[in-house]
Amino acid sequence: MVAPRKIDKETAENDQWAIWNAAVDMLAMEDLDLFSSIQTTASLVFWYQAETMNGGHLQFFENRGSAEVPATIDALKKMSVPQIGDILQEAIRLWESKERPPLETVDDFVAEALEEEFADLDRRFYEADTDLQNALENYVLANRDEFVEID
Repeated sequence: MVAPRKIDKETAENDQWAIWNAAVDMLAMEDLDLFSSIQTTASLVFWYQAETMNGGHLQFFENRGSAEVPATIDALKKMSVPQIGDILQEAIRLWESKERPPLETVDDFVAEALEEEFADLDRRFYEADTDLQNALENYVLANRDEFVEID
């Protein structure tokens, strides 16, 4: 298990984002293989949200691959957002429906993105993102001791 990030009590009490920011630092900077199961659940959802918000499902699959998708769908169910897991399930079916050579340059990525293969799924994801963000924040707060130690 990755040790929780430490923040002082005064910061935790006076900065409404201190716990969240410490958790995000952990999720973004640590190796998935080192996390506890609770931390892993948050990490999978964090990276799915981050990659997809930044560049849609195409970016998610290009950067993260498909190996973590089943665990990510399970993580979304644990966070009570199975409808977003359904979107990811549709996206992985589409991703795996054809052979995909690696996109090696930014121009390759842009050309592929302009095909808008994932446009409907991306739109549905973006429309549901507030639910996902709230679920992730609530999960971190409900499991605060896994992410943050307050001195």
